[in-house]
Amino acid sequence: MGALRWDWINLDDRTMTLPDTFTKNKVEHTFPYGPATAAILENILRIESPYVFPASRDHVRGTPTTSFNGWATGKPAFEERCGVTGWTLHDIRRTFATRLAEMKVAPHVIERLLNHKLGSIGNQTASIVSAVASVYNLASYLPEMRDAIALWENKLSSLMQQKLVA
Repeated sequence: MGALRWDWINLDDRTMTLPDTFTKNKVEHTFPYGPATAAILENILRIESPYVFPASRDHVRGTPTTSFNGWATGKPAFEERCGVTGWTLHDIRRTFATRLAEMKVAPHVIERLLNHKLGSIGNQTASIVSAVASVYNLASYLPEMRDAIALWENKLSSLMQQKLVA
């Protein structure tokens, strides 16, 4: 989300909409965010940039920059500070999906949050959602996604409180 743009965020209804040109599956993706994320977004210093996380410099080695792209540089410092190493950005998506499932969030809601096409959930034996689900089911599941995000933010808050107490 280093290239997240302010105009993709609706602060009033607490949603983000990633355009189809930005998503891996080329499908526009609208999803909610909760109060913890809202608090972060509301406290980010806004400068003359369309990006939520703008580049720290105008040019790097003669090439114009626009948004933050220093993941590889910043990751070691982040790992040291949080005490967790050996992870990738994809691990965050997998953990998010797995933990939501463990909290009894329905698979189709998790898939919507991840911007997977319905009908794409499967394993070697059978699909959880039928292959034609994306043809017949056009629901956005926004209320269900809001509930899932509330569960997720509560879980994260609980984990952070445990860490502070320990």
